[in-house]
Amino acid sequence: MQPKNILFFTCFNERSIHMESSAMYFKNRGYRVFFLTTCQWGSIHEELKAKGVRADEIKISKSFSLIYYIKMILFLIRYSKKNNIGVIHSHLQVPNLVSSISRFFIKAKVFNVRHNSDVIELGGSSKEKVIEKVINRLSDHIIAISDKVKTQLIDKEGVNSKKIYRINNGYRFSDYENLSINENEYLKIKAKYHCRLLIVSPGRLIKTKRHEITIKGIKELQLKGYDAQLLILGEGPEHKSIETFIKQTGIEEWVHLLGYIPNISDYLKASDIVVLLSESEASSNIVKEAGYFEKPVIVCENVGDFSDYIVNGQNGFLLSKEDPLSEFIKLIESVYTNKELLKGIGAKLKNSILAEFDIELVGKQYEELQNK
Repeated sequence: MQPKNILFFTCFNERSIHMESSAMYFKNRGYRVFFLTTCQWGSIHEELKAKGVRADEIKISKSFSLIYYIKMILFLIRYSKKNNIGVIHSHLQVPNLVSSISRFFIKAKVFNVRHNSDVIELGGSSKEKVIEKVINRLSDHIIAISDKVKTQLIDKEGVNSKKIYRINNGYRFSDYENLSINENEYLKIKAKYHCRLLIVSPGRLIKTKRHEITIKGIKELQLKGYDAQLLILGEGPEHKSIETFIKQTGIEEWVHLLGYIPNISDYLKASDIVVLLSESEASSNIVKEAGYFEKPVIVCENVGDFSDYIVNGQNGFLLSKEDPLSEFIKLIESVYTNKELLKGIGAKLKNSILAEFDIELVGKQYEELQNK
């Protein structure tokens, strides 16, 4: 019988409701749960440890040499054997590479969770593209978190469909309340950025998130006399470029690049609308969080899983992926004075995400897969 020791293996150390929800689902089902990262100890380690999960880090100096990867592979093999791990859920590229090689030397079932669709194809380095090919070749079980990811794997990357399993990310949505500083913090944010329409755009600062399009839209809206402000939340390699673009556009008064925000829930609560004009996603956590707080979202169709559960004009807004700028401006103009419409659309989005992504539903699908 498969031992009920399960390991969640990833490469980030900040809070993640998706990851925490998954770990706690299995702990509550009687599994002994382990959490391991390729990076140093952080807030997610503290959170899971406090809830009875064994949390660890791989203490190997980061480098891009072959020796670095070999050391991590050996660590994972020893760790899995020592703790009698029966199942490994590996998330993101480097852990997926390490676990897809390690699986040949351990007894655990390894599930590599694919979190990107075409982002590496669009803007990844040659090294990242090679690593993705190695993972696809060596993995025995790949979890696609959206239809878009599954299609990318099969049609674009030639992965055998027999080893791909389609399961959504799961969330215990009530946990998002714990990411707030306090119940009134959102009021302080609304007061600080007082305007008729407060737009929040969270997301890693990378080219495929296309933050510049939203910034251009705010510029045009200001020229037309609309009282709207934009808060960009997140960090990434494009920070300096986006900061320079904001200054060159001359709208520092209305567009605020705030960097990484741990209490993102407070900013979503303060917002009137949430915008992500990405050209590539897998299954955006932010849209699920916005939906939980009943905030309407503006996203692009045929990106990630947005079109799977968002119906344009009913529980969200879908713009053209190819040319969203003019549509974004027209949409903001049309909803600018209709806060009740926005509230109604946000409430319907909440119903949709609860029906599709609740951890109790998703967790059962994982258990069924593991028991096959």
